[in-house]
Parts: sequence; structure tokens; C-alpha cells
Amino acid sequence: QTQTEHGLLTSWIQVYREGIQTTVAYNVCAVCWVTGAAALLLCVLFYGQAVRRRVRKAEHLYDRIYQTDVVTEPMRAGLFRTKVYLPKDMLAQTAKYIISMETAHIRRKDDWLRTVFILAVCLQWWNPCIWLAYYLADRDLAMACDETVWKKLNASEREAYTQIFVNIEKGHFSVPGGIFGTTERHLQARADHLLYKRQTSLWKKAVTAFAVTVCFVWWFGLSWMGASWNDGAW
Repeated sequence: QTQTEHGLLTSWIQVYREGIQTTVAYNVCAVCWVTGAAALLLCVLFYGQAVRRRVRKAEHLYDRIYQTDVVTEPMRAGLFRTKVYLPKDMLAQTAKYIISMETAHIRRKDDWLRTVFILAVCLQWWNPCIWLAYYLADRDLAMACDETVWKKLNASEREAYTQIFVNIEKGHFSVPGGIFGTTERHLQARADHLLYKRQTSLWKKAVTAFAVTVCFVWWFGLSWMGASWNDGAW
């Protein structure tokens, strides 16, 4: 046994030398997984195309801002050239805050991150934990964007900004978070977060960072060192 066969490479070398033998149950599960992932991804893509067809006749206002009567709530669409679509009956004062919110999403590349989350869900569609992680990550992206806008507003503007979450009407043409179309969600949780948020003290942030670092080193660093250790020699 050569030196390169020690540690992390040992199991892979054995796989290639001995071959991979699978059971019927394993093959059935693999087919189900691939089928489910492909079906979910196709649903996202086809629904995205439907969104693009519905809003293609929207009226262009300026820059990336469009207005249409086929949506009843603000939404973004596209990745490389993201456009913001507003309902035609939206008040100008509300539109001002909505545009600030949507452009903040664009500057922060939130839709790119959300796309990565969706692809992860497609690959791990059978895992309920990944769906919960997507929900929480999507909510946190929205809250982080709200705080970015919130910091630039004065007291009266902050109150008006929070009020728009209550005023956004949930209509029939509501596009779920996806690669091609994203509406504003988690409205009540976001309003509560802005109104009742508590500042986390510095020592709590330091303790959390230290705990995360210890867990990372424990699971990845020490496990790698243990796998590379061979009877008293590396």
C-alpha cells in the first residue's frame, strides 16, 4: 500500500478497484431522485416562461421600472437584466418605497442567491430540512434588504415604509420565489422585525462567531487530521 493510499483517498481507491455494486432498491431510489429533481426544475423553468409572457407588454416607466395591470403586487423578474414590475393602481408614495426596496434587492444580488437556493431544493427535493432552510434563507434575505433601506430613512419615512407591507394586496397572480419571478413575501414577519427588532450585543455576536469557528474546526479540521493519521504517522 503506497503513501497516497492513506487518509482520505483510501475509500475512493477501494471503490475504483473493487467496483460499485448497487441493489435494486438503490437503483429505484436513484431513478426517483433524478426524476423528482428534473420535474421540479422543469416546473420552475416553465412557470418562469409563463411569467415572462404575462408581463412582456408592461409599460416602461424608466430604467428598470415597469408598470402593468397583470400583477397586483410588486415583483422582480430576470437575473442578468432584472426588471421591477409595479401594479398600475399603486400610489406614487408607496411606489417610491417599493422601488427603493426592489433596487436594493438588485444591488445585493439577492435573486442570484435565491436561484442557488432553488437549485439546492431541486437537488434535495426529498429532504424536508432543505425546504425549511430555503424558507428561512429567503426570509432572511428579505429582512436584510429591509434593513439596508431602513437605515437610509428618517423616523416618518420608516413608519411609512413599514406600512407598505400591510398595504400590499395579495392578488390572484402571485408568483412564488423562483429564477424568473420574485414577489415580496414574509410581509408580516418583516414588518414585525423592523418594528420590534432588538439590537444584538457585541459579546453575543463574539460568542456566536467563536462557537461557529469551533464547530467548523471540529467537524472539518479534526476529522481530516484523524483520517490522515496512520498509526502514529501522517
